[in-house]
Amino acid sequence: MTAEAELFAREGRSMESDPDIQILEDLLNKKNPELFGPYWIECQNKPLSARLRKLAKSMGGWQALADSLHEPWKDRFQQAKRLSPEQKEKRPYELARELANYLESIPVENRPKEIHPNWIHDHNPKLFEKLNLYVSKKIISWSFYMEKLPAEWQLKWQTPPATLEQDKKALKDLLAKEQPAAFSLSWLASKDTKLYNSLDKKIRKSEGDVTWLGLIKELGPEWFAKWKPGRRNKELEEMRAYEDESEVQTVLDEFKGSLYTMVTAKSPEEIETRNNLCGCLAALSQKGNVSAKRALRDLLELFLQETIDSIPSLAVYKMEPDKLDERYEACIAHWDPGKPFLKYLLGSLFFYSRTLGRQISMETGYGREDEADWASKVGTDPEGEFIYYPNRKRGKSA
Repeated sequence: MTAEAELFAREGRSMESDPDIQILEDLLNKKNPELFGPYWIECQNKPLSARLRKLAKSMGGWQALADSLHEPWKDRFQQAKRLSPEQKEKRPYELARELANYLESIPVENRPKEIHPNWIHDHNPKLFEKLNLYVSKKIISWSFYMEKLPAEWQLKWQTPPATLEQDKKALKDLLAKEQPAAFSLSWLASKDTKLYNSLDKKIRKSEGDVTWLGLIKELGPEWFAKWKPGRRNKELEEMRAYEDESEVQTVLDEFKGSLYTMVTAKSPEEIETRNNLCGCLAALSQKGNVSAKRALRDLLELFLQETIDSIPSLAVYKMEPDKLDERYEACIAHWDPGKPFLKYLLGSLFFYSRTLGRQISMETGYGREDEADWASKVGTDPEGEFIYYPNRKRGKSA
């Protein structure tokens, strides 16, 4: 008698009364397998398997544990025999032949149009468990079995589509590998077209139950903060919004002696300083700081009004001031931190003034480029974001 068995005896209880044995019997009653063994238990419940492994060791082995079960389970227990290295190497080939024999045994009129691992699981669970043993341990893949089948069954073999959870894990793995500063649908489509199409199909079929915004949020705060949808997403902006005057004050203190550049900047150094100041506040705004967005808009107020007054093609924004605020909000959402924010904002104002049906007539230059030439170089990408085309020649449509 083992030490644990003696202890059970002294306490006036039997090994059969162990709660894990009762849990195992409940599991067996629920699943009702034709045969079961240690591996079957591990596949069903790993924590229970680990506890039973210790218990079996204390009882003298798995067979002793199985003998403590009620009928019919003690007769259905079957422990796998240990294979030699040569047998282990041959075993996958034997299983491939067993799968081929099973498929060939199906009457022609009852043969399925396609097969895949899930189909095998549904029609022959015992065979599936044996096949999956080597796949789950990453010794071989399902394609190994498929390649050993007769031609008829190879043509019918279909890889089952990934589940939503598998796609989310694949997306998280991709982000962890690439570590982008920001990412969007265009980024995902360029990095992994197959994954993008799979997720997009599931989202469209969900009829609103699953959204890109909700899916990205489930990836965690790190990636949610870097998500940059192609089109402006007001729901996302509201979820990210926060107020922090201290962040704004830190930026203003850094540029304390250079705030005048927001009104007048003539030298290249002053223009660069203005771009840096705008960039710092725009970055905070894009992150969600409402205080920074408000501060940047206030600093740009005089410059924008003077620009609109001096350029006839922008007069539409005097008649429709709401459009100016709309463009500003959109530029905050879509701005690329690698480019000057003010130049991006002005380019967007020029471009959208044309969509409002106004004739662009430029009389003065901005910076180092002629405004009429600049306006002819603006356009949008497939997601609706403003793009500046430096090499586009004047006269071609945007």
